[in-house]
Amino acid sequence: MIKPYYEHAGITIYCGDCREILPQLDPVNAIITDPVWPNVPKDMYAGSDNPYGLLADAAQHFTRLAERVVIQLGCNSDPRILTAIPATLPFLRVCNLEYAIPGHRGRILY
Repeated sequence: MIKPYYEHAGITIYCGDCREILPQLDPVNAIITDPVWPNVPKDMYAGSDNPYGLLADAAQHFTRLAERVVIQLGCNSDPRILTAIPATLPFLRVCNLEYAIPGHRGRILY
C-alpha cells in the first residue's frame, strides 16, 4: 500500500499518480482532487500530455470508491474536462465568491 502524504484524525491525503493510488484504496467518504488541466504547459506534470485521459482513468475508480467527488476548477480551467466523470455521479455546483483583490497570472486577470 502506498504511504499517505498526511494522516490525522480520520483524514488521509495521498500525493502521487492517481493511477497508482486509486486501485489500492478501500471505499472512502469523498475524493477531493485537483487534476492536471488541459491548459497546463506540456511536460510540466505527469499526465499533462493527455489530461482528459488521465482524469478518465482516475474516474473509472470513483464510483467504486466514493459517493462524492470534489474537483477543483480554477477560473482559467476548461470545464469540458469534466465529461470524463461517470454519469452515475450527480453534478452539483457550488460557488464561493469571496471578495478578493485580483492579480495577474500571465495575461489573465486572476
